[in-house]
Amino acid sequence: MKILFQLIFVILLIPALSFGQNKIKSFSNVYVPANGFMSLFGDYEFSGDAADGQMVTNRSSNKGVINFVAGSKWMGDASTQFIDGYVCIHHDQPFTFPVGNKGVYAPIATSGADKTVAAFFNDNPLQLEENVSNDISSVSNFGYWDVSSPNNSRITLAYSADFDLEDVEALTIVGLVGNQWEVISSSVDEYKLNIMSSNGVFKDESTAKSGSITTNEAINPSDYDALAIGSIGNTALISDVNFSVFPNPSLTGNDINIEYELPKNGSLKLFNSANQIIYSQSMDGGVGEMTLDRLNLHEGTYFVTFTDEQGLIKSKKLIVVSK
Repeated sequence: MKILFQLIFVILLIPALSFGQNKIKSFSNVYVPANGFMSLFGDYEFSGDAADGQMVTNRSSNKGVINFVAGSKWMGDASTQFIDGYVCIHHDQPFTFPVGNKGVYAPIATSGADKTVAAFFNDNPLQLEENVSNDISSVSNFGYWDVSSPNNSRITLAYSADFDLEDVEALTIVGLVGNQWEVISSSVDEYKLNIMSSNGVFKDESTAKSGSITTNEAINPSDYDALAIGSIGNTALISDVNFSVFPNPSLTGNDINIEYELPKNGSLKLFNSANQIIYSQSMDGGVGEMTLDRLNLHEGTYFVTFTDEQGLIKSKKLIVVSK
């Protein structure tokens, strides 16, 4: 107990701390005060033992922050030892933020955006603003994310049974703009975000009880005062494009096959995790199958996106692994 008080005392006196070694085990009951930060280097491992306590940061406008510097990562069971506060990354690689609040773990991921800061609030998002766009039928009252970044990125929100979601097809990410919640074009991930590491990997099937949802395009989260999960009420905003990508996961260097149903003319684009277009072509409406060859994709996560002539988008992830 004496050591614990000494550690908290040091953090209160010196708001900028750094920890660096090959592997760091979970810290116990660490608090980062307003305007303070703590930086982690190397590998940080959550033990999954709630008795070891959590890292907590100040949540005021003068927030405290836990930094993951370039080259740092985390792994392990963060479901009880998540960071209860703000996390900032200092690189542009895909990253899953191990954040939560009031006993609930609710990670958020970015496809890559340096200096992105994120935290989860286990409070009803409608307490921020009750005004909801007519395009939205409901907003989950379970929680919301506060995210800011100087860069655009695809944003992924992880959800669990606590969010009490039903119609997966109608799910969308919603963003608070001024005094109203608005639809952000999104698709439920066929393979859900792996919430056991920072590397932005997707595996296992998304369901209404456990899964993740990702924006169809790169957005700047700073354009929104908060992000949450809701349901689309205006069916005209739900893309009727259907397609599958296989094999998925795919081996590096292999051809990519796509089966599609495209009711209207549109386009196909393939993005890498840095949101750079690496393949694009116009598409005529109809049902068909196509093969993308000689792309020589490297290991990582890619986004296959169909856009119809009305601007409606549907996106799926393609996972490429090494041979």
